[in-house]
Amino acid sequence: MTSQRVAGYLRLSVSTDESTSIDGQRAVIERWASTQGSEVTEIYIDDGFSGSKDIERPAYDRLCADVAAGLYDAVAVKSLDRLGRRLRAFLEFVDLAATVGCRVVALSPHHRNGARPSFVKFVPTILPKVSHNGIVARFFSSVETGNHNF
Repeated sequence: MTSQRVAGYLRLSVSTDESTSIDGQRAVIERWASTQGSEVTEIYIDDGFSGSKDIERPAYDRLCADVAAGLYDAVAVKSLDRLGRRLRAFLEFVDLAATVGCRVVALSPHHRNGARPSFVKFVPTILPKVSHNGIVARFFSSVETGNHNF
């Protein structure tokens, strides 16, 4: 197994419980990286920043620039909602990563209260009907089976 260049992104808007804490997110990402024979080379932390508002997140902005520069093979997050809760921003990040061959790996399909990120319910409405069923089925299958590579 070839070692990958992995970045971790952690975000916490308000400290609520240990499972979503910065330390908890870091532990999940580092455990995953070690199972992949890789090491997290950089951790980007936005502590105290909302993922649903149009505000700048300094660490996220640096991560985007570094991903665009091709510095990583994978970006790991504890859950999809850590990247943000706005659909457009999420899709732009995934597209940016895909453009440079960087995987986005979500290690848990759900956020802290067990629900899917709010934008996930809109996925079926934004996809063309011709490809809707196959894409949506694969998306939710990958989330539910733990294969969260986007």
